[in-house]
Amino acid sequence: MMGLFETEFDRALDRMLGGETRGSSQGWVPPADIYETDDHVVIELDAPAVDPENLNVELVDGQLVVSGERQPPQAPRFYRQERWGGRFVRTFTLGQGLRGLTEVNAEYHDGVLRLHLAKPEETKPRQIQISTGGREQHQIVDAKSTQK
Repeated sequence: MMGLFETEFDRALDRMLGGETRGSSQGWVPPADIYETDDHVVIELDAPAVDPENLNVELVDGQLVVSGERQPPQAPRFYRQERWGGRFVRTFTLGQGLRGLTEVNAEYHDGVLRLHLAKPEETKPRQIQISTGGREQHQIVDAKSTQK
């Protein structure tokens, strides 16, 4: 019974945090920043010293899964070893507006993996203009055309 509770608790925590929460006990987990622009949701993961050939990005059932491996440093005798090595997996659940996502661009530069997820047109912000005349008129305008 306790195992079922822990599994459900882990799943709830994963949903709340939007990713893998147990990865640190299985290896290392690269920290991530997530932000949005007008056209994209951007995820940046710090993955220094990871060979780009060892990185993998997949869309699976409404989730973006990023995995990779960093080879641990080799030395005959360590006095201290604080840097993680080995495999990692990060899972990001895509929000309702990104479920039909088909375009993801990935670039790796200076130890940062940057993922650009293109927003579908229907999820982009739109400005609604309101007239002040005697009749109510509402018009939906593309937010980009009003910004100059």
